[in-house]
Amino acid sequence: MKYAFKLPMTAVMLVLALATGLAGLDKSKIRAEIQKAAGHFLDPKAGASDCRTAFMLLIGAIEQAAPESGFPAAFGAQISEARRIFESTSILNPNGIKLLNEAYTAINDGQPFLFPKELAGPDLILARFEKMSAGVQTSLEAGQTGAAVKSLLEILIMIVTPIEAQA
Repeated sequence: MKYAFKLPMTAVMLVLALATGLAGLDKSKIRAEIQKAAGHFLDPKAGASDCRTAFMLLIGAIEQAAPESGFPAAFGAQISEARRIFESTSILNPNGIKLLNEAYTAINDGQPFLFPKELAGPDLILARFEKMSAGVQTSLEAGQTGAAVKSLLEILIMIVTPIEAQA
């Protein structure tokens, strides 16, 4: 199966947007995690373990931002449980992925995440991530942490969703 693992520039833009837009959180801790994630995504020799590390840092950022997102406490609990599952197994663990999808459905008026059909390969996915990153930055600048967290969650779900499963 192919996954949209290698997301260098978009990931960096997203993590920087997340770092600068979360006013009420411990910015120094989030910035440190985000800088580490960006380093893993930017490394030209990055492999699957680097993607895993970056993914874990980003889900950790979502977990930290959840209390200020305006989403129900259950959202944060699902993200935390998913992070624990991914931490102890793999970012492709079906139980963790299920929790990400359930958390998304809960904050999306009961509608599940639908992988955009037009995104048939990594290059198209990367282009979409670049567009989404602009939206994340705009949301954060406007103080809309929930919208930024939702977009970041969409990206994490796309990373762990097999491309073939969407065809």
